[in-house]
Amino acid sequence: MNQQPNVLPPLEESAVTPAYSSAAPTDTRWYVAPFGTFITTGSGKADNGWGGGLAVGKMLDKHFNVEVKGFYNTTDYTGRAYDNTRGLDLVGSRTNGDWNLAGATIDLQYFFMRDKFSPYTVFALGGMDTDITSTHTRINGVVENRSRNAPTLIAEAGLGFTYELLDNLLVRSDVRYRFGDTFSTNDRVNNLAGYNNNIDTTRVTNDMTVNLGVVIPFGAKPKAPEYVAPAPVVVPAPVVADCSTTDADADGVNDCNDKCPNTLSGVHVNEYGCWVVDVKFDNDKSDLRHSDVRNPKVAHELEEVATAIVNHPEVIIEVQGHTSHTGLEKRNIVLGKERAATIKKYLSDRHPEIANRLNAQGYSWDRPMEGTDPASPVNRRVQLEIRQ
Repeated sequence: MNQQPNVLPPLEESAVTPAYSSAAPTDTRWYVAPFGTFITTGSGKADNGWGGGLAVGKMLDKHFNVEVKGFYNTTDYTGRAYDNTRGLDLVGSRTNGDWNLAGATIDLQYFFMRDKFSPYTVFALGGMDTDITSTHTRINGVVENRSRNAPTLIAEAGLGFTYELLDNLLVRSDVRYRFGDTFSTNDRVNNLAGYNNNIDTTRVTNDMTVNLGVVIPFGAKPKAPEYVAPAPVVVPAPVVADCSTTDADADGVNDCNDKCPNTLSGVHVNEYGCWVVDVKFDNDKSDLRHSDVRNPKVAHELEEVATAIVNHPEVIIEVQGHTSHTGLEKRNIVLGKERAATIKKYLSDRHPEIANRLNAQGYSWDRPMEGTDPASPVNRRVQLEIRQ
């Protein structure tokens, strides 16, 4: 019968693959990020305003982005006029105009995770120019055109998120606190009388911005290698040796016919591979006088047995005495053991060094030689088997 090889199926891949996984390659693309801005000023001298800008950045690894950002914000400026010549607020006078903020920052973003929805925190440093143009109407009716220009060092911190719509399009929004230190403010006042007044002041700004825009990465998003199922593992069917062509114990009898598979190599065995001492005993006898040990051929075979045992000190030999199916079973058990003891003593007397490795064991007629009548004289035999 032909045996088919065993085919082991490969492990199944998970049915759900996350958008990002620890095995996914790191995205390090460049990108642009246009955005719009809502600004609320903390100065109290300007209304809320709007603006926008553009950032150019790079994804560094699974946590960090760095980018350069430019922005422009504008608000309406409305307030009570201030008399620069006398250093007084003038009740009843008004100032109206625009407050324009233009600047740039270097931003460092830290993403808590990269996924379809990715929250992050941002820190930025940079500078901006604060430009205020206004019309100042004094209580006496004199109209002044005022322009204030102030370079400002700014720092920003905030929280935001991105949401991936496509591989090359993400929505981005963040809320930032902006701190500004205006280290030089130059007021230029021109009134109808031709009077000019320049004043240097120091100003700190505290603004909040809400930004909403998109991120457009360049190039293809890196993908994890496509899963390729490994080929099924083919386990060859075990090769079953033909016992008629093998002889494991090298006793000259093939393994199909060998009934005693552990005999020592080179010893004399019968056609069934059993190590049989060819000593015949008379019926119901167990001593040497009633055996054919006196036959030189038999004595030579016994010497070969002893030599084989001497040459294999690692083995323990069971000397088995067997009987033919004659008489009572109880008597035959005793008779079998006596025959085994006789041969053990014969071998031990000639080679004392093997005496402790010979165990005599008696059997009745229940183990006849293969293919023989249990009552046949050939079953009055001594057989040796290796036990260790």
